[in-house]
Amino acid sequence: MNGATGLVWDASALLNLLATQREQEILNALGCPSYVTKQVREAEMLYLRSLPEEDIGGNLVSVDVRVETLLQKGLLQEVTFTEGESKIFVQLAQQIDDGEASCCAVAVSRNWSVVLDDRKGIRVAHAQRPPLITVETPEWIKYWLEEGNVEEETLTDAINRIHICAKYKPRGKPPKHSLYDWWMSHLP
Repeated sequence: MNGATGLVWDASALLNLLATQREQEILNALGCPSYVTKQVREAEMLYLRSLPEEDIGGNLVSVDVRVETLLQKGLLQEVTFTEGESKIFVQLAQQIDDGEASCCAVAVSRNWSVVLDDRKGIRVAHAQRPPLITVETPEWIKYWLEEGNVEEETLTDAINRIHICAKYKPRGKPPKHSLYDWWMSHLP
């Protein structure tokens, strides 16, 4: 994806990916290795909601098995901190949550891009030297659309699932996300 040597996924972005129910297809389309930190996998990964028509009771569904499947297939790789990354993590965790800090610490050290949606996390990532490249959910979804020859109905379903199951919508307030209007035009 855009020349990235690796993408390290924050929990919220990974939940958005899993909400699409097309995670394997999307990760293949991105064309570079994807990673999750041990911190995110063990302490941050939680649950997704189901679509109302799939579960009238509105139960939450664990994503652990689906993450494990991605790991087993090599589409996602778990990384642990080096000693240097642990030091960067401690500094960053004073500014942003632990999941985002772990992703940024690894990305700084390994020259990877960070997949995250939190505005403060993005600001901190951009403040690193050199600045980290960040990828937000609308950007990887649009990349998948363009690289994967995705049909309109499939795209609409994926965006709707992210919206409902992961409770995600790009920033609509100033500064509005550059893909906000495009994203909203694909909601049913």
